[in-house]
Amino acid sequence: MLIKQDNKYYIKATKREQSFWANDYFGTQNNGKIIQEIQEYENFNKSGNKDINYLDNIKSLGKFHNGLSLGGGFGEEELSIVAKGVVENMTFVDFSEGSNTILRENAEKLNIKNKVFSINGDLNFIKLEKNTYDFIICRNVLHHIINLEECLFQLNNSLTENGIIVIDEFIGANKFQWSTTRIEFIKTFCKHLKEKFDIETLDFVKTNKKSLTNNCPFEAIRSEELYNLIHYYFGENQIQENRYGYLFEDQSSYVKESNSIIYTELLKFEKIIKDGKLFPAPRIFGVYKKGNKEMIQTQLWTNKEIKENIGILPFSELQIMRLASKLRTMFPGIYENLKKIYFLIRR
Repeated sequence: MLIKQDNKYYIKATKREQSFWANDYFGTQNNGKIIQEIQEYENFNKSGNKDINYLDNIKSLGKFHNGLSLGGGFGEEELSIVAKGVVENMTFVDFSEGSNTILRENAEKLNIKNKVFSINGDLNFIKLEKNTYDFIICRNVLHHIINLEECLFQLNNSLTENGIIVIDEFIGANKFQWSTTRIEFIKTFCKHLKEKFDIETLDFVKTNKKSLTNNCPFEAIRSEELYNLIHYYFGENQIQENRYGYLFEDQSSYVKESNSIIYTELLKFEKIIKDGKLFPAPRIFGVYKKGNKEMIQTQLWTNKEIKENIGILPFSELQIMRLASKLRTMFPGIYENLKKIYFLIRR
């Protein structure tokens, strides 16, 4: 493992991560509407057919009885797996009690409460019984895990001989520190999109690493390594796999209405990236059977590595100004003093 559960930096980072995900931080840019082109894009990349949802493909693989979802959050997609009869029962493991509470409420609304079980657990140190689950799903959670080698080994170990694991994950740049090639290409595309269709687009830049680490320390913590680790444990028993999301996902949520012309443009540029191998796709969707590999042994991070990866980093200027702004109304005169202190620290 890379980190221990009782490490003081890890304990503090876990609290920050839990606090971050207690809020609906990202929201839904398209106001929760099911836009046909987005659905078709996801269908194509996950089932190979724009008109077929990947769950329909999985149903064709057989009837599953005992499912496991890691970090399923509120269970929007995972609960539908149970509701549609793909899996008889599903156990959800998430470190957020708030998420688990909402999950149970959502399960009750779907009338599947008796088929859903939720557990609070730290996925970095999860222990699973051998040969227990015939269906496992990991959706947008593995890229938040530090001890990936142990976690993936536990997942594989808990699969039954005929079980499957579904992985839909971000495998792009650690902490979203994108390459210059990717940034410049997407900026060019965004400019084209804005000029041609007069729509707002993402301001595609490298994420502020300090701010991300301070607020959501486990986000994309080892995402660059994830693809190779998935392949080590499960690659030899691959049922299907596709890398996707070169461009489409980044911008699609900013289109609030169905517009086939805009989506055609998005897909055209994504094909240019893929065919030209300009940069790797940041997402993977795969379905795999149980592997037979031993667990990869790793060394603990040093305190320096821990602090660099998940420790509180120095406040950014924006954070200082936000704090000063809040305190200014409470304590007249403190704003200017804080600015002076900040600039002294920067020297």
